[in-house]
Amino acid sequence: EPLEFTGYADLGEDSSSKTDFKKRQMSCYVKDLPKDEIPDSLKDDGKPKARRMSCVQMLKKDKEDESLVNYKNNLLGDLGAIEEEAPAEVEVFSIEFVCQDREEGNIVLNFREDEEMKKAEEFVLKEGAMFNIRITFKVHNDIVYGLKFANIVKKLKITAQKEEHVMGTFAPTKDAHVFNLPEAYAPEGFFQRGSYKGKAMLIDSDGMVHLQFKYPFKISKKW
Repeated sequence: EPLEFTGYADLGEDSSSKTDFKKRQMSCYVKDLPKDEIPDSLKDDGKPKARRMSCVQMLKKDKEDESLVNYKNNLLGDLGAIEEEAPAEVEVFSIEFVCQDREEGNIVLNFREDEEMKKAEEFVLKEGAMFNIRITFKVHNDIVYGLKFANIVKKLKITAQKEEHVMGTFAPTKDAHVFNLPEAYAPEGFFQRGSYKGKAMLIDSDGMVHLQFKYPFKISKKW
């Protein structure tokens, strides 16, 4: 029978079995988020979730058919090292603000350099500047379906922007995935300048929040 996704077990803070990056990335279920942070497309519509086969089950099926095995390996990558069924986990290495005209280069929030990183220090975006967000991450254990980047920006506790972008479905691979979000422009004008608080999340279609990350920033006339 296909593996039913039931989410991550709460193994406790002191458990060595609990994935370190999962704790650092504050993984949880969508239902555990504040209601105003849940993306509109992921609000519970009462429909049952589809059940599907895990990577391990797919690779074990029809093993006697060599051509089919080769096809699945090409499709899923060389996943021979994965022997046990486990839910997909997304390990985020960095979130990067790719800025075209910033002399100091891109703004990089590096998760690998700071194991205890909970939120970024405040950074500056120049008003009207074009930028895009680049996410570098790795998928473990199984295919992650319908991964989305959700972003909420607030100013003075008022929601200024709430958006989500579909990233896609990703298989576990040896190399990291790099995904570039569409280009955007920082707001401009007197009333748009000032301090903001952003919250970025990576959420899959099974309702698992793989990352919650807060980042304060400021819109200014200059970088």
